[in-house]
Amino acid sequence: VFEDIENMDEFKLLEEIIQYNITMCGYGPVMTTMILSKMCGKNTSEILAYKTSGDISGDLSSVVGYASGIFK
Repeated sequence: VFEDIENMDEFKLLEEIIQYNITMCGYGPVMTTMILSKMCGKNTSEILAYKTSGDISGDLSSVVGYASGIFK
């Protein structure tokens, strides 16, 4: 899904979330931000970082992922 966000393709993002049963918290606000960013002339985005809770705790049996990015 990061590729879909970087490509500013909210339709493909939703399609992949549904198709692959991805549990992404906040996909609605991300898609809304993508749409509004494009309306304001911001047509690119960049994922700045991605980490999981396992990166900190060392326990990889059950993790939550966190991403940061910008729309520009």
